[in-house]
Amino acid sequence: MPPSGPRHEPIMVKPPGRYAALIPGLVVGGAVLLFALFTYGRAICLDAYGTTTGAEVVAVRDSRPFTVTVRPDDTGRPVKLWARSGSFEVGDTLTVTRWGGLVKDSRAFAPDETPWLAGFGAVTVAGQLFATYRIRRRAREGELYGS
Repeated sequence: MPPSGPRHEPIMVKPPGRYAALIPGLVVGGAVLLFALFTYGRAICLDAYGTTTGAEVVAVRDSRPFTVTVRPDDTGRPVKLWARSGSFEVGDTLTVTRWGGLVKDSRAFAPDETPWLAGFGAVTVAGQLFATYRIRRRAREGELYGS
């Protein structure tokens, strides 16, 4: 005897879109790449608009992250170097470029990690875009989802 009452059909859950797995990689890669490009932009502005002055190293922290604190001659207040080149000891003097609150060693362009971040972001975004291209090509050719 069949059961009485309304019959319930099984609920079919829509599968995620074919691009859903690529979105996190694109977001992370794009964010890292934009951060690196923003850092390069700051370095370019610092070189273009900054003023060059002498500075004395007042503190060096060798642990992670490695930081150097200097006292620029024109302001006299201690500030951390944004970008540096080489190693320093307390009492060393160097030439720094200052623009607002941003101070860097004049020999350095941008922080040491910036090329690695830019490369990681670019490779991640390129890989995700290549995967998107392959998915679209396979879908167009009818290889996906039994099309």
